[in-house]
Amino acid sequence: MLTVQDSERLVAGVWADLATAYGIVADFPGPDARADVVLSGPNLARTAFAIKRFTRPVQPSAARRLAAVAADSGKSDVRLLVIAPGASPEARRVAEEVGVSLITVQEGTQTEGFLCTVAGVVRLESPTQSPAQVRARGRVPWGTYAVAFTLLEGSVRDQSELAARAGIGRPRVSQVLTQLGEFVVHSNAEWAVRDPRALAAWLVERYPKEPLLATTWATLEPPVRAAETASRRLDEIGVRHAVSGEVAADRIAPWARPATAWIWVAAPADLQPAGLTPAPADAATLTLAVSEDPHLLSSARPAADGMPQLPGWRVWVDLVHQGRDDAADALADGLVAGRIR
Repeated sequence: MLTVQDSERLVAGVWADLATAYGIVADFPGPDARADVVLSGPNLARTAFAIKRFTRPVQPSAARRLAAVAADSGKSDVRLLVIAPGASPEARRVAEEVGVSLITVQEGTQTEGFLCTVAGVVRLESPTQSPAQVRARGRVPWGTYAVAFTLLEGSVRDQSELAARAGIGRPRVSQVLTQLGEFVVHSNAEWAVRDPRALAAWLVERYPKEPLLATTWATLEPPVRAAETASRRLDEIGVRHAVSGEVAADRIAPWARPATAWIWVAAPADLQPAGLTPAPADAATLTLAVSEDPHLLSSARPAADGMPQLPGWRVWVDLVHQGRDDAADALADGLVAGRIR
């Protein structure tokens, strides 16, 4: 049996699993809505669900009882979704038979189950894990990277200013500066980068390439317009975000027409109300990605047109990781020359 706290933590991870493994994104209505969550994906039309959380494995009798309660609630447009640490084969059969969606989740295992919709049953079984899920997990020195990126943006007067801008403690800044000794210089009462290209190359080799999770979308709009549309939608639903990739590079140092859009977000979001469609990665024109870096979105700059974007060198690292070498080269030239930041 799970504790309530363990159950809440695992349920929170369900939405990340659904997005990463199945391309299903969760949208959370306001507190006055009749549903707890709205799910949608490549094979799942937008469907509203009321959530019932179990701390024990589901039994067949519970599935029948919940179906009866749901039928009496009068919420015909809201389906019932049970999230539990397990369910017997008979409980799964009964739940599907009575139209109750069921997702099972346990520590260290992949989210599985099925979603019952008006159009039929969407099964969540044996997904292919993404690189982000299978990569080895180790302690990532996010504070070190935050200091390095901050210094690439420009010199700072002292370590206190650097700590404030990087978002880490003053003692940690001192440690990081020692680690970055060959890349930084302290002169004229300020800290600066000795060779921006060298520090950027050091970062691109070490900074994690894969997002924690990502959802991919298609639209007939060109990437710049698609990013603007997505940004407005994210603002409407209160999701912090920042544009990166080719669209951000084009706004900083125009070089060529962007082919794709990349937006870092604090949480997965449903873009279908804005006219975008879930799509496989090879057919997508826009990606929403969630990073494990706690400093990434804090570094974003508000733009005059309302679309926030990452600073230049963070955009450059993303471009290199995404194989957009020509755009990365054009951006780096402008950054090193001091024409842009």
